Amino acid sequence: MTTAVAPRADVTIPVYYRDTTTDALIDTLALTDAYDTEFSTRSEEIGQNVPAGYTIDTTRLPDQLPMYFGDPAVPSLTFYVQKLPDVTIPVYYRDTKTGALIHTLALTAQYDTEFSTRSEEIGQNVPAGYTIDTTRLPEQLPLYFGDPAVTSLTFYLVATTPGGNCDQGNGAGGNGTAGNGTNGNGIDGQPSGNPDTVSHPSADQQPPTTSTQQVLPQTGATTTPAAAGAGALLTLVSLIGLAGTRRKHS
Repeated sequence: MTTAVAPRADVTIPVYYRDTTTDALIDTLALTDAYDTEFSTRSEEIGQNVPAGYTIDTTRLPDQLPMYFGDPAVPSLTFYVQKLPDVTIPVYYRDTKTGALIHTLALTAQYDTEFSTRSEEIGQNVPAGYTIDTTRLPEQLPLYFGDPAVTSLTFYLVATTPGGNCDQGNGAGGNGTAGNGTNGNGIDGQPSGNPDTVSHPSADQQPPTTSTQQVLPQTGATTTPAAAGAGALLTLVSLIGLAGTRRKHS
């Protein structure tokens, strides 16, 4: 007479990740496999599942690993982890014509912080008198602080001329075609001749007023060129190759 032997149930080995400074439990990994399966076949998962922003403290490794699932000597494991240091991504602003360095912005955040949470600052910190050259944008932005694919950024800038376009008209203010009317050229774009005889258009003949300010579509508020650069950068974040590899933690 044969007696049927029931197979042993699967065995779960809990792996605890604790902060090496505070001993706080950060995360738990449950490794489950058939009884007697060699533990070495699953041990790699311990490193792959270290919580984001942490690394294993190699000075406090377990004294012993299980030989197999169901090994009574090691029913559970504890790994101590320490926070990774903050990461700084330097942002260089260079003149698009000369390549000269105009300004440097240091963006610093905790490792693994999404870069999109800080990217708006790039547009906000464009130096005065410049705007971002949208024909020379970076091919890729970092996915997160610590992304090995992009460790620094360079934005090329175009110089802007305060007071408008000085290619037309005469005058220190740089007025355009207003200084080139039939009344002749004058200082600061004013027509020459007797000022008492100059005719002024009536209110309903006044040309429409233009402004270099832009209106934000959602709020109706105006924005400066630097803020406009920030908006352009947010568009860049959504369009440029952000589909990178998944983060790996050792």
